[in-house]
Amino acid sequence: PPGVRWNKPAGGMFLWVELPGAMSAAYLLPQAVARGVAFVPGAPFYAGSGRPNTLRLSYVTASAAEIESGIAALGATVRAALAEAR
Repeated sequence: PPGVRWNKPAGGMFLWVELPGAMSAAYLLPQAVARGVAFVPGAPFYAGSGRPNTLRLSYVTASAAEIESGIAALGATVRAALAEAR
């Protein structure tokens, strides 16, 4: 959805996602799980004060089809939260 940014990892096991504005990844997590996708809120991974609108996605153990399905579900979750916030 508009306003979502992510990095393109050169390796590793996760990619980093930044949600729009003041959206909270911790608030969004139960809604995403209800759609069949989970992620790790990013705030605890900061050395200082964490950014609540960030999250980590693992891509190591998922197939291409699972990744596609998970990203679609996560996108729908973010779009629904954005619509709710309006």
